[in-house]
Amino acid sequence: MSGGVTRSWASLYRAGDHHEPHFHPNTALSAVYYVAAPGLCEIDLLDPRPAVDYYDPGITLAGESHRVRLACPPGELLVFPGWLKHAVPPFQDEAPRISIAWNLNYSLG
Repeated sequence: MSGGVTRSWASLYRAGDHHEPHFHPNTALSAVYYVAAPGLCEIDLLDPRPAVDYYDPGITLAGESHRVRLACPPGELLVFPGWLKHAVPPFQDEAPRISIAWNLNYSLG
């Protein structure tokens, strides 16, 4: 097996900054490391089923959600499939949120 990092970047969020839902095409895994995550630092992981919102029966079952919101404490590393849609909700703290992210690919050949 071979592979490695295909792209990396750093992000700095200030109060009010956010990132719309997106995914990382042609990427096996995405990772984000939280360097500074003051206040309420969060990331949303969205339900990957494309048709999940086409029918709403009008009831909510316990634990049912189309998104999972995770806290992002400093020093945490989050790894998830590149195809998983995710978003950053509006950041509220005055101190900046700093993260380092990267995309990884691998080959079995």
